[in-house]
Amino acid sequence: CTSGTYGVNCEQQCPEGCRFNSCNAFTGVCNKGCTTNYVTPDCKEKYPWLKSPPQLESSDFNSIKLKIDLNLKNIKGSNNLKPDYYQVAFKIASNESEFQYSEMKKIDEQESVIEITNLKPGILYTFGAILVSEDGNYNIEDIKTVDYSTKCLIPSDTNYNVSLLSGTNYINVTWNKLNYKNEEDCKITEYLVKLIFYNTNLQQLNYSEEVKSNNNNGYILENLLPGKKYAVQITAITATGQANPSNLSYIYTEPYGYIQIKNIKTELNKHSSLIITWDVDENQAYSPLNFEFKYKVNKHFSCSTKVLTNKWTSILVYNQTKKEISDLIPNTQYVIKVDPKIKGYTYEDYANIIFVKTPISKPNLTPVISENNSWYITNQSAYFCWTINNSECSKLNGFFQGYQIRLKDVLKETQVEKSIKENTVTFDELKPDTRYELQVYVLTNYGYNLEQGLLIPFKTKSKLPVDELIRKSIGIRWSFNDTDVIDGFIVIVIDENLNSTKQIIIEPKRCIAWPTFYCTTIDNLIPTNQYTIKIKAKSLDYPTGGKPENLKTTNVGPTYISLEWDIPWIHNGVLKSFIVNIEEISSKDIDKCCESKPDVEIPITEELPSYNCTINDLKPGSTYSIGVLSKTSSYGQTSKIHVTTLPYSAASDVEDEQTIQIEESTTSAQYYDSTAVNMYDDDDR
Repeated sequence: CTSGTYGVNCEQQCPEGCRFNSCNAFTGVCNKGCTTNYVTPDCKEKYPWLKSPPQLESSDFNSIKLKIDLNLKNIKGSNNLKPDYYQVAFKIASNESEFQYSEMKKIDEQESVIEITNLKPGILYTFGAILVSEDGNYNIEDIKTVDYSTKCLIPSDTNYNVSLLSGTNYINVTWNKLNYKNEEDCKITEYLVKLIFYNTNLQQLNYSEEVKSNNNNGYILENLLPGKKYAVQITAITATGQANPSNLSYIYTEPYGYIQIKNIKTELNKHSSLIITWDVDENQAYSPLNFEFKYKVNKHFSCSTKVLTNKWTSILVYNQTKKEISDLIPNTQYVIKVDPKIKGYTYEDYANIIFVKTPISKPNLTPVISENNSWYITNQSAYFCWTINNSECSKLNGFFQGYQIRLKDVLKETQVEKSIKENTVTFDELKPDTRYELQVYVLTNYGYNLEQGLLIPFKTKSKLPVDELIRKSIGIRWSFNDTDVIDGFIVIVIDENLNSTKQIIIEPKRCIAWPTFYCTTIDNLIPTNQYTIKIKAKSLDYPTGGKPENLKTTNVGPTYISLEWDIPWIHNGVLKSFIVNIEEISSKDIDKCCESKPDVEIPITEELPSYNCTINDLKPGSTYSIGVLSKTSSYGQTSKIHVTTLPYSAASDVEDEQTIQIEESTTSAQYYDSTAVNMYDDDDR
């Protein structure tokens, strides 16, 4: 027979108490013995057990009294064995640990009360009773159990500190685990999470549901509706009952899908900031929504009507349909865009936008003195030139109208004021040796700003003899110890106003007046200009380029001079260009002398025997100092001539012949009157 069967044709089953379901194939006797709960040898009857579990008599913080029903009617199992003892088995209900056992008690009565001690407060225990037969065996398999808890104090301080975080279809609920203050406090076994759904349109409860969480401090409520209002309540559950619940906490789930934005409006308040408001669908009117609020400059009308390319300034607006922005640029068009921060929909670039133009305001741009030829002052007149930074045209805050200027006599405290279109002004009939202040303001259709003005204090010149104004010079001296290694000095003169450079090479001869020094005089300079002078010692092998040969004039008129020169004999490198320097050193109208022109650089593409150029826009009857130098990897020496242009009267009498006055270049020191803008110097010589 197969395992588990015996007898004729193996039609009978082995007794259920046989170990491994194995029995003799002829007799059916368990040949491997009985299982623990069955009586040997046939293994057909179980050891006795109680049909009902122990009953609760009383409970305390650390003990429980149980009543055991030992009546024969409550005993089931073999009738051939009489139970002599009983024993209570118990363990913590939530644990998978093995049972603990009380001491064995003699069965004398039909009912017996036993107390289980050394228990923990507020813990749920599992209890059962076993019967021990006269042979010492018992049936643990069929024990009937029941759960009872010890007494405890339900927590009174229930600060759950509930926190809610929502998505489109869920709410993540977290809370603080309740702390135990003493040993008698009830232990929290689980938490009850109650979810309540509110109809925001009707402001009433729609439904609620409850779930239990074994997690001590969190639970996720799922499968919720997007954009709806919910309330959550937490209650701690102990083995003996529920603690006080938390207050209701409210939250909206995040919206999902398209939400319409409408009625975007702007309003300028008294603080020059802009208030933007908008509306949403009525279905979302009660839902807290977050918005991405963006704005950028579209046009600076103060500059042009051209559409600009700018980045957005982005701000998140939480749970409101209003935003105020400040620090806006006047007379400027802004584009404003408002999009709900939602999932499930992306708004087009040109959706939910509005254009708004800010009003004009007082200009916030200050004129600055021009870099070149910005002023000229005589004893009776003054000329000034200024400019504005066009890259900051947005600071005009309106439409450009010109300039407002004020000229103030500092001593008499009188002033003249007028509006002009140009960025230059000339004042005539001024008083010699007098201090003035010129104020220049940008003028727009709004007006001008007294806080954004250019202030130019100046002083007219005293009347001086003509011969003191003809030549303008600077004398310098310096020392150099090692005289054996030098072959001269290189004097570099940089005009900081005109950004031009002159280079002079002088012999190493000491000064007569100061025998330990070297000295030289630099003449033909421009009054009021700032100069930087550098001195370099020239060694014996310094590669000095030659100077242009045979510099001469070929034609002279009232407003032009034509020059010609031969190529230098010595280049000391590839000839790159010639630099022509022009300076006015005397004039028929001494009050308008002396004007300097920017250097002219003539590029050289091929070497020729001679070169020429014509200088235009000169003054009639003025004498000019003209220098030509060659440029290779360094500057060569300068050839100079002095030429006087023809006056208009002489030009009308002479047709083919030109009057040319050529003077030899001199190094004699002469001094001149100099008055600088922004400076009051009584000693101007």
